[in-house]
Amino acid sequence: MPKPSSASASASKKRKSKFGALTHKEVKSLGHELLSSRAHLNHAPTLLALLSPSAPPKIALESLISLQSFFEPLLPSIPSAAAAAAEATSSDPKLVFGAWLRQRFDEFVAALVELSVPPCSDDAIREVAFDAFMDFVKLGKDGRFHSAIYHKFLHAVVAFIVKPLWKKKGYTGSQ
Repeated sequence: MPKPSSASASASKKRKSKFGALTHKEVKSLGHELLSSRAHLNHAPTLLALLSPSAPPKIALESLISLQSFFEPLLPSIPSAAAAAAEATSSDPKLVFGAWLRQRFDEFVAALVELSVPPCSDDAIREVAFDAFMDFVKLGKDGRFHSAIYHKFLHAVVAFIVKPLWKKKGYTGSQ
């Protein structure tokens, strides 16, 4: 059995981190494959896992851009949350795919909120995440404003700003 080359050994070291993150080149390749063929849909959850304020900025940014490019043209075909819940139990592959797509999109929106609200995120990532988030709000359903997505963002902002103030002043939710 041949001995692993030092190049492959160093590549495996780069991949190992707290998140099990990949190198920037590998993330870029995953994004390209996701956008080029439906055969690579399994890359979406991998890229979603890399969206975190504590992820390396270059990796998170590449993942964010790839996922935004993936979801944007599919937005009109993503079923509502209620329809996706009903479709998840169906045996029709198109309905199951719709439910899967809705779940991944909801995860992406949650990650965009997480990246754009706290100040611990990198400035460039926070700006790109907020722009992507607002693009989805503007595109909405059939080109109309998507208030449900926007309300998720407003809720996160209020929670981020107000809850620490309440705790500092000694307020509880029951007062």
